[in-house]
Amino acid sequence: LFLLLTNGFFSKISAQSEKTDIYQSIEPIGHTLQIILDEYVKEVDINKLVEGALIGMMSSLDRHSSYISASDLKALKDDTQGEFEGIGVSIKMDENQNVIVFMPIVNSPAAKAGLKPFDIIRKIDDVPVEELWKPGMSEQEKLSAAADKIRGPVGTKVKLTIERPHPDREAETFDVVVERAKVPLESIKEKRILPSGYGYIRISDFKDTTSREIE
Repeated sequence: LFLLLTNGFFSKISAQSEKTDIYQSIEPIGHTLQIILDEYVKEVDINKLVEGALIGMMSSLDRHSSYISASDLKALKDDTQGEFEGIGVSIKMDENQNVIVFMPIVNSPAAKAGLKPFDIIRKIDDVPVEELWKPGMSEQEKLSAAADKIRGPVGTKVKLTIERPHPDREAETFDVVVERAKVPLESIKEKRILPSGYGYIRISDFKDTTSREIE
C-alpha cells in the first residue's frame, strides 16, 4: 500500500540522498578532451567538442530530451513569440552554394528595401559571405552564420551587396542598406468563409500571438 501511495519513488529518493562525486564521474570527459586537443591530427574547436558532448549527454536520456545551442534557443523563442529583430528575410543555399533570398516577409524592411526572391547575397557589411564560413561547416551552419551576421538590434542598419540575375541580360550588382526592426511572424496563413457557411482558418504553427490572430 505504501509503494502504491508513493508511486514507487521511495527507493529513488533514498538513492538521491547518497552523495555522488560528480567531479570524479566527469573526469574521463576532461581527460578525453585533453587527448583530442593534444593528439588529434587536425586543430579542433574545443567549443564544438564540448557542444558535441552535451548533445550526446542529453540524447542518452530518452528520445524526448535534446540539447540546443544558445543561438538556436533564441531563434526558437523569436519564432514562438511571433516576432524577431532583423530585416525580415528568409535565406537558403542554391545549387552553386550561393546564399540567396528565398522570400522577404510581406511589409518587412527587406521587402520595403526592394529585395526579391533569388537575389544572391554576396557581402554583408562589406564582408564576403564565404569569409563567414569555416572549414567543415554544414550547409545549415553556413546559412546560420550568414543569418547571424544579418540579424541585429532594432534601429541598426545592415549593408547587403546583392547580385540580381536577369534572364535576358547580365546580372546586376548593387548595395542595399536595410534598417533592422521588429518583424511580426504571422501564424495564420489563410482564412475564408466556405460556401457551406463554415469559417476556415489555416494555422501554420502556434505562437504567442495565435489566439489574437484568431480573434
